[in-house]
Amino acid sequence: MLFAGDALTRALAADALSGNGPYKPDPLWAGPLLVEGLADNYPIVRFFAANGLKRPGVPWRASKPDYLSAPTVREATLKQWRELMSLTSSDNAKEAQRLFQALMPRRRNVDLEVGE
Repeated sequence: MLFAGDALTRALAADALSGNGPYKPDPLWAGPLLVEGLADNYPIVRFFAANGLKRPGVPWRASKPDYLSAPTVREATLKQWRELMSLTSSDNAKEAQRLFQALMPRRRNVDLEVGE
Protein backbone atom coordinates (compact mmCIF):
# COMPACT_ATOMS: atom_id res chain seq x y z
CA MET A 1 0.00 0.00 0.00
CA LEU A 2 2.86 2.41 0.69
CA PHE A 3 4.45 1.94 -2.71
CA ALA A 4 1.54 1.19 -5.08
CA GLY A 5 -1.95 2.49 -5.61
CA ASP A 6 -3.12 6.08 -5.48
CA ALA A 7 -1.70 8.87 -3.35
CA LEU A 8 -4.43 8.66 -0.74
CA THR A 9 -3.77 4.95 -0.19
CA ARG A 10 -0.04 5.60 0.06
CA ALA A 11 -0.61 8.44 2.53
CA LEU A 12 -2.83 6.27 4.73
CA ALA A 13 -0.21 3.51 4.68
CA ALA A 14 2.54 5.97 5.64
CA ASP A 15 0.39 7.31 8.46
CA ALA A 16 -0.29 3.78 9.77
CA LEU A 17 3.39 2.86 9.61
CA SER A 18 4.36 6.08 11.37
CA GLY A 19 2.59 4.98 14.54
CA ASN A 20 0.08 7.82 14.71
CA GLY A 21 -2.79 5.47 15.45
CA PRO A 22 -3.34 2.83 18.10
CA TYR A 23 -0.84 0.46 16.45
CA LYS A 24 2.81 1.37 17.03
CA PRO A 25 4.95 -0.66 14.63
CA ASP A 26 8.51 -1.52 15.57
CA PRO A 27 10.67 1.33 14.20
CA LEU A 28 13.37 -1.12 13.07
CA TRP A 29 10.77 -2.78 10.85
CA ALA A 30 8.76 0.28 9.76
CA GLY A 31 11.67 2.72 9.49
CA PRO A 32 13.12 1.42 6.22
CA LEU A 33 9.66 1.42 4.66
CA LEU A 34 9.08 5.01 5.77
CA VAL A 35 12.45 6.02 4.35
CA GLU A 36 11.35 4.75 0.97
CA GLY A 37 8.13 6.71 1.47
CA LEU A 38 10.29 9.85 1.44
CA ALA A 39 10.85 9.18 -2.27
CA ASP A 40 7.15 9.58 -3.05
CA ASN A 41 6.22 12.40 -5.40
CA TYR A 42 3.25 13.47 -3.23
CA PRO A 43 4.04 15.75 -0.27
CA ILE A 44 1.36 14.25 1.99
CA VAL A 45 2.98 10.81 1.75
CA ARG A 46 6.39 12.32 2.52
CA PHE A 47 4.83 14.25 5.43
CA PHE A 48 3.62 11.11 7.18
CA ALA A 49 6.85 9.25 6.40
CA ALA A 50 8.99 12.07 7.84
CA ASN A 51 6.87 12.27 10.99
CA GLY A 52 7.09 8.52 11.49
CA LEU A 53 10.87 8.59 11.24
CA LYS A 54 11.05 11.08 14.11
CA ARG A 55 8.32 9.75 16.40
CA PRO A 56 9.20 9.21 20.05
CA GLY A 57 11.14 6.04 20.70
CA VAL A 58 12.95 5.69 17.39
CA PRO A 59 16.52 4.43 17.88
CA TRP A 60 18.27 6.73 15.39
CA ARG A 61 19.50 10.24 15.97
CA ALA A 62 19.04 12.22 12.79
CA SER A 63 17.20 15.38 11.92
CA LYS A 64 13.65 15.15 10.66
CA PRO A 65 13.53 15.07 6.87
CA ASP A 66 12.09 18.19 5.22
CA TYR A 67 9.33 16.73 3.10
CA LEU A 68 8.82 20.03 1.22
CA SER A 69 12.44 20.71 0.26
CA ALA A 70 13.63 20.91 -3.33
CA PRO A 71 13.94 17.57 -5.16
CA THR A 72 17.77 17.67 -5.10
CA VAL A 73 17.78 18.26 -1.34
CA ARG A 74 15.22 15.50 -0.82
CA GLU A 75 17.36 13.10 -2.87
CA ALA A 76 20.41 13.85 -0.69
CA THR A 77 18.31 13.41 2.45
CA LEU A 78 16.92 10.13 1.12
CA LYS A 79 20.46 8.88 0.50
CA GLN A 80 21.49 9.77 4.08
CA TRP A 81 18.45 8.05 5.56
CA ARG A 82 19.00 4.95 3.42
CA GLU A 83 22.58 4.75 4.72
CA LEU A 84 21.35 5.16 8.29
CA MET A 85 18.79 2.39 7.81
CA SER A 86 21.40 0.09 6.32
CA LEU A 87 23.39 0.49 9.55
CA THR A 88 20.48 -0.08 11.92
CA SER A 89 18.41 -2.67 10.06
CA SER A 90 20.20 -3.69 6.88
CA ASP A 91 18.00 -6.66 5.91
CA ASN A 92 14.82 -4.62 6.35
CA ALA A 93 16.34 -1.70 4.44
CA LYS A 94 17.27 -3.93 1.49
CA GLU A 95 13.81 -5.46 1.43
CA ALA A 96 12.14 -2.03 1.60
CA GLN A 97 14.22 -0.79 -1.33
CA ARG A 98 13.38 -3.94 -3.30
CA LEU A 99 9.66 -3.53 -2.61
CA PHE A 100 9.78 0.14 -3.54
CA GLN A 101 11.41 -0.62 -6.90
CA ALA A 102 9.07 -3.53 -7.64
CA LEU A 103 5.80 -1.83 -6.68
CA MET A 104 6.42 1.76 -7.77
CA PRO A 105 5.35 1.08 -11.39
CA ARG A 106 1.89 0.14 -10.07
CA ARG A 107 1.24 3.64 -8.73
CA ARG A 108 -1.64 5.69 -9.97
CA ASN A 109 -0.59 9.31 -9.98
CA VAL A 110 -3.74 11.33 -10.31
CA ASP A 111 -4.32 14.73 -8.78
CA LEU A 112 -6.07 14.44 -5.44
CA GLU A 113 -7.18 17.22 -3.14
CA VAL A 114 -6.09 16.23 0.36
CA GLY A 115 -5.92 19.66 1.97
CA GLU A 116 -2.19 20.23 1.57
